[in-house]
Amino acid sequence: MLPFPEAHFDSVVVTLVLCSVRDPECSLREIWRTLKPGGSLLLLEHVRAKARITAWVQDALVPLTTRCLGNCHWNRDTERILIEHGFEIVSRRLLGGGLQPFLIVHARSTEQPNAPKQAAGETNKELP
Repeated sequence: MLPFPEAHFDSVVVTLVLCSVRDPECSLREIWRTLKPGGSLLLLEHVRAKARITAWVQDALVPLTTRCLGNCHWNRDTERILIEHGFEIVSRRLLGGGLQPFLIVHARSTEQPNAPKQAAGETNKELP
């Protein structure tokens, strides 16, 4: 857990991180938690190739890239993970190609990811 309160930052910048963390979903939940509602996420990552054969080569090489390149999982579908964790894509740009395409994204935090649904008639109460 990051040592910051909820809704603390207006913006978060992530560059070439989500490919190497053990749990990118957990990282995105923490980013979402610390962003103010409607806050911006600016991201640059190398991502999974779109071409089937190239993506297969990426998959085949991941055991090597994780050992030799700082735990790099260059075959992750980062854009899908962003959307699944409560971010709205404001703009995106895919650069390069081949084995190492780069994704540049401006995303905005939206609804809370994986939040338990509140039962009818139940209210959130603040603790003293």
